[in-house]
Amino acid sequence: MSSSNSRQESEQEINLRIARIKNELAEAEARLKNEIAEILARLKKELAEVEAPLKKELAEAEVQRGYIRAAARQKEILKGLLEQKPRA
Repeated sequence: MSSSNSRQESEQEINLRIARIKNELAEAEARLKNEIAEILARLKKELAEVEAPLKKELAEAEVQRGYIRAAARQKEILKGLLEQKPRA
């Protein structure tokens, strides 16, 4: 009977160890999820801080590009007009 009792105790100890390990694993997983969420939040914030000025810069560059294209078209028009102008 003592062998049966010690086997039961051994099973209980094993089950307790398994339960503790599962608990530790769940706690570690929760900590990791929190850390990942914090890192993602920080990275999103950093991205927003960098992205806004870059988007503004890009928009300004597009406007400048438009001005340059318009100036180039005007230059071509003037060049065409000068070439058509009868020489006296």
